[in-house]
Amino acid sequence: MVRITGFKYGVLFVLLAVTSVTDMKDFRIRNVYTLPAIALGVLLAGPGWKAALVDAGAGFLLFLPVALIGLAGMGDAKLCAAAAALIGFQQAGLGAWLGTVYCALWVAWREAKREGVGEWVKRQVYAMVQVLAGRVPEGEKYPFAPFFAAGVVTALLWGWLS
Repeated sequence: MVRITGFKYGVLFVLLAVTSVTDMKDFRIRNVYTLPAIALGVLLAGPGWKAALVDAGAGFLLFLPVALIGLAGMGDAKLCAAAAALIGFQQAGLGAWLGTVYCALWVAWREAKREGVGEWVKRQVYAMVQVLAGRVPEGEKYPFAPFFAAGVVTALLWGWLS
């Protein structure tokens, strides 16, 4: 059991590293990385394969609405599904939430530094109005995989230290 768990963490860390690099490079998370990781997570769960499959589905569904309105990509949804299949939805979901916070803080810091806090706040309010109206706000794209990876690592460390 310990060997399988260690292998699952190894698969997860390689997946997070590779998808972070490819997402930063070309804003894509490829199926060739995420789909085998989902399958491995389910297969390595052994008798708990049904729970791993449900966790993967929950991870995917967590990002689906955000992807459907264009604020994230389907690769992000599949990456969360893969992480959930490997470590469970609770930690993958916490990782996604923490990653979102990390990303928001990084973008806020970067934009506020570039043009000032007041201008940044005005643009964020305008973007929220666009989202509520059903339109995807125009602007810069950000790779989410590195932030998701940082969130998952934080969630795992939090779990291990508590």
